[in-house]
Amino acid sequence: MKLKFLEEDYQRAEQRESELFAALEEMKAIYKNAIGKDVDDYVALLKDPTTYLVQKYWSLYCEGKPEHLDKDRVFFNETGVDSNAMEGLKKTFYRAFDLLRDSAPTITKKAVKSNLSKEGYYLELDDEKKDEYIAYKAFVDAARVLEEKYGAKGGYNLVRFADKLIYEDMNEVKPDPYKFAKLNNEFKRAQ
Repeated sequence: MKLKFLEEDYQRAEQRESELFAALEEMKAIYKNAIGKDVDDYVALLKDPTTYLVQKYWSLYCEGKPEHLDKDRVFFNETGVDSNAMEGLKKTFYRAFDLLRDSAPTITKKAVKSNLSKEGYYLELDDEKKDEYIAYKAFVDAARVLEEKYGAKGGYNLVRFADKLIYEDMNEVKPDPYKFAKLNNEFKRAQ
């Protein structure tokens, strides 16, 4: 059972995802400018963008050059692209990636796919607390009936009586969704 949509958390996640994809787009633009082609391996690009970019350039355009040359310097001299710019973008990408946690995009060789969904930003009722939640809900509903039908006042006093109730929106008493929510302690870190 869904208890509450975490609107602010979802909006922050959307912002982080847009930062992540903006960094990715900049990396793709640098890659395309230097290599002249679209990215063909996002896993390799995002794992070590500087090395991947320089090695890709070297394999495509520097076949006859001596191996003792500094590949980074040759890359910079021939393209004008500072390969280290990719490292800053990688940090921006993974900072946002880590903050997105379970909503972080899926990275495959051919694409980076969004996993952000509103469904992941609902507090879910903990099954072990379901009976207690139902009791609190019935308590609040009974007080609401007394108020509507019989003119009872002071619904806000219910919050003093029961510690798992909150007074929200200046006129609504309800069970505190955070006290009945299922906790998710899993965190899947990016590799």
